[in-house]
Amino acid sequence: MIIITSSIILFLLYFFGNLFPNNFYLSKYEKPIFATGLIILLVNYSYFNLNLSINFFFYFLCLAFLFSIFFSIFKKKKIFNDLKFLITAIFILIILFQLIIFFLGEQHYVFRGNRQDYFSYVSSGLAFYNYNYSELIEIRNNFNPELNDKFYLKHILNIVHYRPSAQLFLALLNNLKFIDIIKLGFIFKIFITFLVLLSAISFFDLFEKRKKFCLFLSYCFVLSFFYFYNFEIDALSLIFSLPFLILILKYSTFIEEKLIKIDNTFFLKYVFLWSCYFIIYPNGAAIIMPPIFLYILYYFYKNKFNFYSARNLFFYLLLFLIIIAPTYKTTILYLIEEIKVGITHKNDFWGYFGAFILGKDNPIHNAEVISKIKNLWFSESSIFQILNVIANINVDYNNNFFFLNIIPSTLGFFHMTTSYSYGNYNYILILLLIILNILLIKIIINNTIQIFQKKDSFNILIKFFLIYFIIFFLYLIFANQYWSSIKLYFVLSPIFFIIITFNFSSKKIKPLYNYILVLLIILPIYKYSSYNYGIGRLDSFPSIIKKQSKELVEWNIDRKKLFKCRSLKYDIDDMFKKIYVSLIFGNKINAENKSNCLVKVINRKFEIIKLK
Repeated sequence: MIIITSSIILFLLYFFGNLFPNNFYLSKYEKPIFATGLIILLVNYSYFNLNLSINFFFYFLCLAFLFSIFFSIFKKKKIFNDLKFLITAIFILIILFQLIIFFLGEQHYVFRGNRQDYFSYVSSGLAFYNYNYSELIEIRNNFNPELNDKFYLKHILNIVHYRPSAQLFLALLNNLKFIDIIKLGFIFKIFITFLVLLSAISFFDLFEKRKKFCLFLSYCFVLSFFYFYNFEIDALSLIFSLPFLILILKYSTFIEEKLIKIDNTFFLKYVFLWSCYFIIYPNGAAIIMPPIFLYILYYFYKNKFNFYSARNLFFYLLLFLIIIAPTYKTTILYLIEEIKVGITHKNDFWGYFGAFILGKDNPIHNAEVISKIKNLWFSESSIFQILNVIANINVDYNNNFFFLNIIPSTLGFFHMTTSYSYGNYNYILILLLIILNILLIKIIINNTIQIFQKKDSFNILIKFFLIYFIIFFLYLIFANQYWSSIKLYFVLSPIFFIIITFNFSSKKIKPLYNYILVLLIILPIYKYSSYNYGIGRLDSFPSIIKKQSKELVEWNIDRKKLFKCRSLKYDIDDMFKKIYVSLIFGNKINAENKSNCLVKVINRKFEIIKLK
């Protein structure tokens, strides 16, 4: 049911994408992405500005889908060929996700690398579904004690305005009554992965016209560390924005020729993509805007564009501001606050999310080690002092070859790093790591030289991103803002994937079809080849913050029994366990049932006890 639902959503969005004008020249890969973007714009406006319920918008959307299906059948000649290709494109992903569901189940996907954020996303989704905007604000300002048992609701009242697009989409999905919000969260992640794959196909088509090779390259990105890391830590806003970022990068390569003779259709699509990206993930948009802005200014200076060109660009900038203006509370005001946090505040979870850099045996799960590093950081120790202590700790924990892991782990080969549990096998890995370090350094140096020498639009675009990244990254590091530096890297992850998997030295930039791509896509297989209470392989990769959160409880509950309850009481200490139960129970109450129930965890299992 999870896979079927995810696939149907994609196909419905393809139909909806057919409603865009023909002169937009959207490809079959782009239509579902543009359709998703339009829905995101409309649902933000309707929920926050018009105070309409998610249910109302869902019924409107159903009518729009129905109309788009009939329109597509009667007006589009290549519809069945497009659908056939879409099915072929996502088929391998369908198989992979079905294997995860079959073998690993809910214990695996109930949350992954960050249960705090993930439960916030799904809790907000359910809250948006159950209450309109004014009701949520009223509940936040005047909380009714009768709502105390709705832990999912209490959890998110102060983050209603925190980049809510992913949550709004989850709220729309919650209209599918036959699936609860926990499963819908995984459906959402699968659907996003479909969109990322399609956007990658559209982008890589610039460099690889052979369809099978282009599809293979796109799968390499989706299955590589550069997407998998964000997928695994449940960074839903980031991965939801990624299809729009990838298309922005694609469209940006045509900026010069479109500026020479203003192409209104092109800039309408470009502004639309930027607006969707900004509304979904304003943090990412704030990172991407400076290099793109400088890139456009460069072409203005190079081609000595006149007032007419500047006027047209100003018009499209104004259009962008008009589109995002209604969302100012959830984008601009949120972003201003986040910039303060990202630049000045000390977020201490960088160690957990960045520990993978030193390889599998980094002692990230040792509380004493974490406390020691945190104390150094809070005492304003320099990056060099902290690194020296981290190096000594790794040696003490027999992670003696951590220095060989740094470059491969950072560039997607974490699964190739050493581990003391491997025994003599480590000697083979050490040899491979030495070779991999040499080859990766060679690729980066050669490609960087070519990027700075060549004058075509794509090389210039990458050049601006590299200069910007180096300056901004170093600033964050020396300002002790390590978490922000990690986020910067992963927002720009498509750029780094291109740099290590493409050959920039040839006349025409082309992919490197070699061991690099093959090794990159092994990472998910490595991580998921062990069950381990649903965690997967437990190492320094951020697949779980606290292993006890899955070791000590089976994340599954008897839903039939739960739905027979009228109200719930909890004999549970852990907040997230309460949230989990309240999420499933959230909108499935049957008024005819008279039983009040108590929920406990007994021998790792959720138990429901009827109260008299």
